[in-house]
Amino acid sequence: MLRLVGIDLPVDKRIEVALTYVYGIGPKISRIILDKAKIDLNTRAKDLSAVEVSKLQKILEEFKVEGDLRKDIRENIQRLKRIGCYRGYRHSVGLLKNIKNVTDGRIYILATFNNTVVTITDLTGNVIAWSSTGKVGFKGSRKSTPFAATSAITAAVDAGKAMGLRQAAVYIKGPGPGRDAALRVLRGIGIKVTEMQDVTPIPHNGARAKKPRHG
Repeated sequence: MLRLVGIDLPVDKRIEVALTYVYGIGPKISRIILDKAKIDLNTRAKDLSAVEVSKLQKILEEFKVEGDLRKDIRENIQRLKRIGCYRGYRHSVGLLKNIKNVTDGRIYILATFNNTVVTITDLTGNVIAWSSTGKVGFKGSRKSTPFAATSAITAAVDAGKAMGLRQAAVYIKGPGPGRDAALRVLRGIGIKVTEMQDVTPIPHNGARAKKPRHG
């Protein structure tokens, strides 16, 4: 087993690849390190001598990797959140993975008696943000309250605004408390509502009648 900077590296792989198992080292940095240590890129990790391992350990100490790098990244993100910049806000709401800019979209609100689910999509149907009463921290019977529905809708809309959403068509489905909450929230969300529809399915002829008893 080859261990460098506190990390166990796979011994059956080429050392160029094995070094990338250390957080903060990619293929390019790996080649730079091996060039400094005068080690062939195609050498298997298990074939390294004790002297070569010592060289690698010494060179790796010159780079910020693993715990030190993670700490720096964490502190930088906290600083962005503290100063309230746009990138910091995206980190706060967990949107940095999918950076999109959608100005027009659709808001779908599913309001059942037990839950409220809000989905925001672009005009082609791709989901850009979503929320529910469970996602914002409500459990059990509290998920069916109007306040929980309001919180879920607000969270989803805030996430959509961070994606650049400026106007949207709203589609409401279901008889739950989220219906009235949606109307209250949508009045002051800062997004222009271009259309609002109730898409709750309505039975036209009811359920099939029960067969009469025999005898």
